[in-house]
Amino acid sequence: PEQLHVKDMPDIAASETGAELILQGADFQYIFNKDLGHFTSIQYNGAEMLADRTRFSAWRAPTSNDARFSSGPWTGQRISNPTERVCSCTVHTDSSKFVSIGTEYALGGVSHLPFARYSVFWLIFGSGEISVSLSAEVRSNIDTLPRFGLEIPMRPGTEYVKYFGCGPYSTYSDMRNLGAMGVYDSTVSEEYTHYIRPQETGNHVDVRWALVSDREGRGLLFKGLPTFNFKALHYTQEDLANVPYDRALKARPETFVEIDYKQEGMGSASCGPVLAEAYRFQEKQFNYAFSIKPVFTE
Repeated sequence: PEQLHVKDMPDIAASETGAELILQGADFQYIFNKDLGHFTSIQYNGAEMLADRTRFSAWRAPTSNDARFSSGPWTGQRISNPTERVCSCTVHTDSSKFVSIGTEYALGGVSHLPFARYSVFWLIFGSGEISVSLSAEVRSNIDTLPRFGLEIPMRPGTEYVKYFGCGPYSTYSDMRNLGAMGVYDSTVSEEYTHYIRPQETGNHVDVRWALVSDREGRGLLFKGLPTFNFKALHYTQEDLANVPYDRALKARPETFVEIDYKQEGMGSASCGPVLAEAYRFQEKQFNYAFSIKPVFTE
């Protein structure tokens, strides 16, 4: 990963109003809600980048292959509809060059023990870059997770996608050979595959960086430390899971970005054996890191 020379960065100012931590630099203003443990606003040169707050999640819309073996246990553990709870949030503003936020979370369904607990170290620099480092533990009796990552709802108009990763088609841990490593240009609309029944689609593995922007080049740049799974669609996971036929699915104007640690493989269980062990998401502990930075490429 690239080195950041903190001493040469512009200053950053922090102030608090109730649960809101307001972070201001020369060309940005961010709002981090300590009760939610997430960013509710990312403004760059006066332009808002978010359509809603960020959140961590583990659900994916079940595929035809998931339905036979996996989606029942996932639904039974309420992975499909969890509540993210903030257990603690600590802010440090000792430096004029960066602000650090340490947050601990629990993710689980109502009336269920959390299926995952994780701590996140957010580091916001005077340059506007947001560094995210996560360490997670999964409950011991959870067999597999569908996925895990950060969801970033971006404002309407962020239609253009550029990424360095495995593409141009959807790729997963057991489908790497379907794609090839390269730099790809796409649109959010083109990232969706029209299956008869809506389901998980659009993921890319081994992504080094990804840019999602509008026609003027205003958007968010995501960089892996070293890599992540990446997806950008006009649909939420809930949209894909709850609509029975593709013709009934309505694209939203917002863009829903997922920066994931991992996804369960696709397999072929609708007509064959259960997914091979090597491609299951079975880790009980994992870590991943990436950064977010608003940009204006024009």
